[in-house]
Amino acid sequence: MSKHPFRLAIESNASADDFRKLFAADAVIYALILTEPVKGAREVMNIVSHAAKLAGPITYTLEVRDSRQTFLFWKGRAGGFTLEAVTILVDDEDGQIREVRVLMRPWPIVTIFRNAMYEALSASIPRDFWELQPKPVNGGTPRKFTPIALKPIALAPDLELHSPMLARSVRNKAEVEAAVGLAHEIQSASSYTSIIATPDLLVELFDCDADGYPMEGLWLQRLNEHGQICELTVYLRPYPAVTVLRNRTKTLGEKRDCSNENTGSSPSLRYPNPRDPPRGPKPACSVVWRQMMTLEEKARLAFRFLSILGRPDADVVREWRSKTSLGPFPDQA
Repeated sequence: MSKHPFRLAIESNASADDFRKLFAADAVIYALILTEPVKGAREVMNIVSHAAKLAGPITYTLEVRDSRQTFLFWKGRAGGFTLEAVTILVDDEDGQIREVRVLMRPWPIVTIFRNAMYEALSASIPRDFWELQPKPVNGGTPRKFTPIALKPIALAPDLELHSPMLARSVRNKAEVEAAVGLAHEIQSASSYTSIIATPDLLVELFDCDADGYPMEGLWLQRLNEHGQICELTVYLRPYPAVTVLRNRTKTLGEKRDCSNENTGSSPSLRYPNPRDPPRGPKPACSVVWRQMMTLEEKARLAFRFLSILGRPDADVVREWRSKTSLGPFPDQA
């Protein structure tokens, strides 16, 4: 399969003029960082070029297609950490790009990327584009579920999850089911819009909601020689809605931990497949929610712990303040 011209342009560091020719005049981008689409070839190019610069160097890891769109999976860098993403391209009848959609992971690194993009583009993109839009009135139009779906596929005992919210991977079937099941208590049921399947690779594109806020997601699943899913990578957009999902899931995990500690109960799972809706008792997920904490949140937690042992000196306080953007610590306000 030949490479998409967009990928070739990024890999060859094409000139602005050559890159501009790839886009239709009425091109539109649904950027990960924004909650509203941006229209016009020049505006789309402005966002894409800044993203390529801030996340570069970009390395493409996989390219697949269905009948209407191309999926470009890639890795980049943000703040010195690895950023993973998928760019979805829809071409018009003339072969020009008329639609771009970008999904990324994981949330802590995406936050660094989003902040860098905001600094670069906030003067040219309206402020409300960066924020959650109002929820649809009365729940909005009910989601129409497509007829396409895969039958349940067995999960490998050593299944590994690369979550859109967690900084580190989750390993083994029970832990993965716990992490996905917890998120599914907040995330709505999914309507699948595209499925690409081979004997060793599955790509599922879907629409869903997080507490009523629309999201688009993608599951990239790899199968082992036994036909079991052995690796699952999940991408979501837009960032503000993903943040809602992340925060609600984190809070739920914390409450579940407290409940289990108080009752002495042990976690149990009844999810035959991560795609299925949650049923029955839910797991405690202390490991999962702690992985959702950003470095800044961990700094806060560590600071509180040190304060119990004895208030740190002024130099430590100043250093920690300079490394966070959350404002002064409550004990030092």
